[in-house]
Order: sequence, then structure tokens, then C-alpha cells
Amino acid sequence: MTKENREAAGFEDGAEWEEVKKEGEEAIKEWIDSQIHGTSVTAILVGRETSEREFVQYEIKESIKQGNGIVAIRIHERKDREGNRDRRGSNPLAEHYVEREDRDIRLDQIFETYHWDRDNGRENLSEWVEEAAQRSSELTASDQKSVFRKAGKTAGEILGGVLVLAIIIWLWLQDQDIEDSNIDKQDGGRNSPFDEQFDSFSESWDFDPEDPF
Repeated sequence: MTKENREAAGFEDGAEWEEVKKEGEEAIKEWIDSQIHGTSVTAILVGRETSEREFVQYEIKESIKQGNGIVAIRIHERKDREGNRDRRGSNPLAEHYVEREDRDIRLDQIFETYHWDRDNGRENLSEWVEEAAQRSSELTASDQKSVFRKAGKTAGEILGGVLVLAIIIWLWLQDQDIEDSNIDKQDGGRNSPFDEQFDSFSESWDFDPEDPF
């Protein structure tokens, strides 16, 4: 494919992107807008950190506003130059929604996500693009204007929350063991603070534990 044809098809030299990044946020957004203009489908290559990248989020929103279809393609299983594979990342389409009258709809419920290797992207890419273009017709003008992002928690945040909760529970259980031990020594065998609460309740209501009703 010649350089002119590559540019016409939306392929850009990586060196150009590096130069654009040096010019700042507004320049980057203008560059993304220029790449989306005149296209019908936006392909998002999904790696481990793709969903967290600000300009990927911007590209998705602007693509929907323009009426583009989107196809997400997972590439984390492809080997890098050293022969290593990356970990699976969150799907950015699952974090973007369009508003409908009765509910919000995730973009991954409208557009497909594929694995480049497992789904044979080399052979099927053109079909994926055509399918995304067709599905974009499901979006109304109102849908296009309403697109927004609602991020879920990352795997690290979820794991961190679970660990913190586990530590809190463990500390609470340790504290309960100490309290129960002290109560046993002071009260001659009471099992827990619940015994005192139960005694207080039964005395105030003249409750006989041997007579259920």
C-alpha cells in the first residue's frame, strides 16, 4: 500500500503522533477530530490500559457524536518485540453509554468486541468494519449527543478494596476474641455482650426464657 493510500485510508505514521503529543491537549484533540472526519467506523485497539487513556475516551465520544460505528479489537495476546504478551484490560466500550428514554445502554451492547488472534482479524477485519458501520444506524441523533462515560472500578481497585475489607474483618474478629475472653473472666462464663442485652430485655418485659409464649 502506498503512503498516499495509507493516509487516505486513515493510517498514520507513528512519528506524526509523537509530534502531535508534544503540542499539548488541544492539539491532540484537534488531530483526533481530523482523523475521525470523513470516516464511518473507528477501530479501538484494546490493551491492558486502553480504557484508562484520556484520548481514547475522547475518540470514542467524538466518534459516536459524528455517527461512526465502533469496533473494539483486543490485542493483548499478541507478542511484543521481546515475545511477551500483556494482560487483558477493561473494554472501553463497556464504560461508555448512550441515554435512552427508559435506560442507559452500554456501547458494548451495540458494537462488537473481537480478539485479533482468536477471531482471525487478518481475514475478518473488513467484515467487522462493515458490521460496525451497519450497527451505527441504530444510533439516533439523540443517542449521538448523549454519549457519556461511566467508569467501573479497575481490577486493582477491586482487589485493594477486598484486601482492606478482609483486614478490617480480621481486626474486628481479633477484638471480639479479646472482649469475649475478658467477659468470661469477669462474669464467670458469660459468652458475649449479647447475654447482658438479653438479660436487660427479659427483665424489662418480664420475659420468662422457659416459657416461649
